[in-house]
Amino acid sequence: MKKWMIMLVCLFGATLAQAQFFDDPEPAESQGPIMERVRAQRIAFITDQMKLTPSESERFWPVMREFENKEAAVRKKYRLTRRIDDLTDAEAEEALNNRLKMEEELLTLKREYAGKLLDVLPGRKLILYHKADLEFKRMILERAGQLRRNNRNGFKNN
Repeated sequence: MKKWMIMLVCLFGATLAQAQFFDDPEPAESQGPIMERVRAQRIAFITDQMKLTPSESERFWPVMREFENKEAAVRKKYRLTRRIDDLTDAEAEEALNNRLKMEEELLTLKREYAGKLLDVLPGRKLILYHKADLEFKRMILERAGQLRRNNRNGFKNN
């Protein structure tokens, strides 16, 4: 059991490491229809990659959404409100201390939700979540890069 907990903490840690400290962590619903569509595609892709049954999906996604919402709230609480270049040394030091506090809160949250997620899915399937999430992010970045290249070359994408 301890081994699974460590693996799950690593799983969430790696996922969260992908996020930027100064990102805007607003929920997808408040960012418009494109983000809602991307979020729906992400859920469908990850569900497929994890090979979740409908029953497993019904139990997994509400817990994962709850985790993601709480994670976003923690990140928002510590979000830097000014550009890094505009900070004084004292403000930068405070920002660094806040970053450590944020990471501690996120680790506590990850530990809490690792247990909750193990109650709804076996550890083997939870490990697949991380792999699928990273793959989806990679696909989105590739697609965005392709759109940017096409737009630079004068093509329109609808």
